[in-house]
Amino acid sequence: MANSALAKDTGAPTNAEYIVKTDNPTLTNDTALDALPVAAITGADIIMVQVGGLGGELEGATAQSIANLAGGGLLPWNAVAINTTMVADNGYIISGNREMTLPAASAVGAILRLVGDDDIFTLKQAAGQYVGFNTNVTTIGASGSIIAIEVGQTLELVCREANLGWRVISSVGNLFTIV
Repeated sequence: MANSALAKDTGAPTNAEYIVKTDNPTLTNDTALDALPVAAITGADIIMVQVGGLGGELEGATAQSIANLAGGGLLPWNAVAINTTMVADNGYIISGNREMTLPAASAVGAILRLVGDDDIFTLKQAAGQYVGFNTNVTTIGASGSIIAIEVGQTLELVCREANLGWRVISSVGNLFTIV
Protein backbone atom coordinates (compact mmCIF):
# COMPACT_ATOMS: atom_id res chain seq x y z
CA MET A 1 0.00 0.00 0.00
CA ALA A 2 1.30 3.47 -0.82
CA ASN A 3 1.95 5.89 1.98
CA SER A 4 -1.18 7.70 3.05
CA ALA A 5 -0.82 11.14 4.60
CA LEU A 6 -2.61 12.07 7.79
CA ALA A 7 -2.95 15.73 8.48
CA LYS A 8 -4.13 17.91 11.30
CA ASP A 9 -4.12 21.25 9.58
CA THR A 10 -6.01 24.50 10.06
CA GLY A 11 -4.16 26.69 7.58
CA ALA A 12 -0.64 28.02 7.97
CA PRO A 13 1.57 25.61 9.94
CA THR A 14 2.10 26.17 13.65
CA ASN A 15 4.06 24.11 16.13
CA ALA A 16 0.87 22.27 17.13
CA GLU A 17 0.03 21.07 13.61
CA TYR A 18 1.46 17.89 12.27
CA ILE A 19 1.40 15.53 9.34
CA VAL A 20 2.12 11.84 9.80
CA LYS A 21 2.89 9.59 6.86
CA THR A 22 2.21 5.93 7.45
CA ASP A 23 1.67 2.55 5.81
CA ASN A 24 -0.89 1.58 8.46
CA PRO A 25 -4.24 1.24 6.61
CA THR A 26 -6.21 2.06 9.79
CA LEU A 27 -4.66 5.55 9.91
CA THR A 28 -5.96 7.12 6.74
CA ASN A 29 -7.77 10.40 7.40
CA ASP A 30 -8.06 13.43 9.65
CA THR A 31 -10.89 11.92 11.68
CA ALA A 32 -8.89 8.79 12.47
CA LEU A 33 -5.87 10.84 13.49
CA ASP A 34 -7.82 13.25 15.67
CA ALA A 35 -9.75 10.43 17.36
CA LEU A 36 -6.77 8.14 17.85
CA PRO A 37 -4.81 8.43 21.11
CA VAL A 38 -1.15 9.09 20.41
CA ALA A 39 -0.28 5.97 22.41
CA ALA A 40 -2.06 3.88 19.75
CA ILE A 41 0.46 4.99 17.11
CA THR A 42 3.52 2.75 17.21
CA GLY A 43 6.99 3.26 15.78
CA ALA A 44 6.14 0.71 13.09
CA ASP A 45 3.31 3.00 11.94
CA ILE A 46 5.46 6.09 11.51
CA ILE A 47 7.44 6.88 8.40
CA MET A 48 7.68 10.67 8.64
CA VAL A 49 6.39 13.43 10.89
CA GLN A 50 6.19 17.08 9.92
CA VAL A 51 5.61 19.77 12.53
CA GLY A 52 5.14 23.43 11.70
CA GLY A 53 6.56 22.97 8.21
CA LEU A 54 9.70 21.17 9.45
CA GLY A 55 9.86 17.45 8.84
CA GLY A 56 12.14 14.49 9.06
CA GLU A 57 12.36 10.75 8.99
CA LEU A 58 11.54 9.15 12.33
CA GLU A 59 11.90 5.44 11.70
CA GLY A 60 11.32 3.68 15.00
CA ALA A 61 9.77 6.72 16.67
CA THR A 62 7.78 6.09 19.83
CA ALA A 63 4.34 7.38 20.69
CA GLN A 64 6.00 9.67 23.28
CA SER A 65 8.30 11.09 20.60
CA ILE A 66 5.31 11.85 18.39
CA ALA A 67 3.46 13.37 21.34
CA ASN A 68 6.47 15.61 22.03
CA LEU A 69 6.30 16.91 18.47
CA ALA A 70 2.53 17.14 18.15
CA GLY A 71 2.00 18.48 21.66
CA GLY A 72 4.63 21.20 21.67
CA GLY A 73 7.34 19.19 23.40
CA LEU A 74 5.94 19.04 26.92
CA LEU A 75 8.12 16.80 29.07
CA PRO A 76 7.97 15.76 32.70
CA TRP A 77 10.56 17.68 34.73
CA ASN A 78 12.69 16.20 37.50
CA ALA A 79 14.65 18.14 40.13
CA VAL A 80 17.82 16.16 40.87
CA ALA A 81 20.52 16.64 43.49
CA ILE A 82 22.36 13.33 42.93
CA ASN A 83 24.19 11.73 40.01
CA THR A 84 21.44 10.41 37.76
CA THR A 85 20.97 8.01 34.87
CA MET A 86 18.35 9.83 32.86
CA VAL A 87 15.16 8.53 31.26
CA ALA A 88 14.36 9.50 27.66
CA ASP A 89 11.66 12.12 27.11
CA ASN A 90 12.35 13.89 30.42
CA GLY A 91 13.76 17.21 31.56
CA TYR A 92 16.13 17.65 34.49
CA ILE A 93 16.81 20.65 36.73
CA ILE A 94 20.21 19.86 38.18
CA SER A 95 21.34 21.06 41.60
CA GLY A 96 24.99 20.67 42.53
CA ASN A 97 27.95 19.38 40.53
CA ARG A 98 26.31 16.24 39.11
CA GLU A 99 26.95 13.56 36.52
CA MET A 100 23.93 13.05 34.26
CA THR A 101 24.23 9.80 32.30
CA LEU A 102 22.44 9.24 29.00
CA PRO A 103 19.59 6.72 29.18
CA ALA A 104 20.39 3.14 28.17
CA ALA A 105 17.09 2.91 26.26
CA SER A 106 16.02 5.65 23.88
CA ALA A 107 14.08 5.71 20.62
CA VAL A 108 14.85 7.92 17.65
CA GLY A 109 13.24 11.30 18.31
CA ALA A 110 13.38 11.03 22.12
CA ILE A 111 14.21 14.30 23.89
CA LEU A 112 16.35 15.19 26.91
CA ARG A 113 16.53 18.64 28.49
CA LEU A 114 19.10 19.58 31.13
CA VAL A 115 19.13 22.81 33.13
CA GLY A 116 22.06 23.55 35.43
CA ASP A 117 20.59 25.32 38.44
CA ASP A 118 23.29 26.32 40.92
CA ASP A 119 26.45 24.52 39.77
CA ILE A 120 28.07 22.79 36.80
CA PHE A 121 27.13 19.36 35.43
CA THR A 122 28.64 16.65 33.23
CA LEU A 123 26.71 14.76 30.56
CA LYS A 124 28.08 11.20 30.73
CA GLN A 125 27.78 8.33 28.26
CA ALA A 126 27.73 4.54 28.53
CA ALA A 127 29.43 1.98 26.28
CA GLY A 128 28.76 2.66 22.59
CA GLN A 129 27.04 6.02 23.16
CA TYR A 130 28.02 9.35 21.61
CA VAL A 131 26.78 12.94 21.32
CA GLY A 132 27.11 15.29 18.36
CA PHE A 133 27.59 18.92 19.35
CA ASN A 134 28.21 21.59 16.73
CA THR A 135 30.93 20.12 14.48
CA ASN A 136 32.25 17.78 17.20
CA VAL A 137 31.27 14.29 18.22
CA THR A 138 32.19 13.03 21.67
CA THR A 139 34.49 10.05 22.06
CA ILE A 140 32.32 6.93 21.72
CA GLY A 141 31.69 5.18 25.03
CA ALA A 142 32.14 5.97 28.70
CA SER A 143 35.20 8.20 28.15
CA GLY A 144 33.21 10.75 26.11
CA SER A 145 31.25 13.52 27.79
CA ILE A 146 30.08 17.12 27.65
CA ILE A 147 30.87 19.36 30.61
CA ALA A 148 28.89 22.47 31.47
CA ILE A 149 31.69 24.64 32.84
CA GLU A 150 29.61 27.52 34.18
CA VAL A 151 26.54 27.80 36.43
CA GLY A 152 23.16 28.03 34.71
CA GLN A 153 23.99 26.25 31.47
CA THR A 154 21.42 24.24 29.53
CA LEU A 155 21.33 21.46 26.94
CA GLU A 156 18.58 20.02 24.79
CA LEU A 157 19.26 16.78 22.93
CA VAL A 158 17.39 14.55 20.49
CA CYS A 159 18.10 10.86 20.00
CA ARG A 160 19.27 10.25 16.43
CA GLU A 161 20.25 6.58 16.75
CA ALA A 162 18.21 4.35 19.07
CA ASN A 163 19.96 3.75 22.42
CA LEU A 164 23.31 5.13 21.20
CA GLY A 165 23.43 8.44 19.37
CA TRP A 166 22.30 11.89 20.51
CA ARG A 167 22.56 15.37 18.95
CA VAL A 168 22.59 18.65 20.87
CA ILE A 169 19.88 20.77 19.26
CA SER A 170 20.02 23.69 21.68
CA SER A 171 22.46 24.94 24.30
CA VAL A 172 23.13 27.97 26.46
CA GLY A 173 26.54 28.71 27.91
CA ASN A 174 30.06 27.38 27.49
CA LEU A 175 30.21 23.63 27.11
CA PHE A 176 33.33 21.53 26.80
CA THR A 177 33.11 18.44 24.57
CA ILE A 178 35.40 15.47 25.24
CA VAL A 179 36.34 14.23 21.76
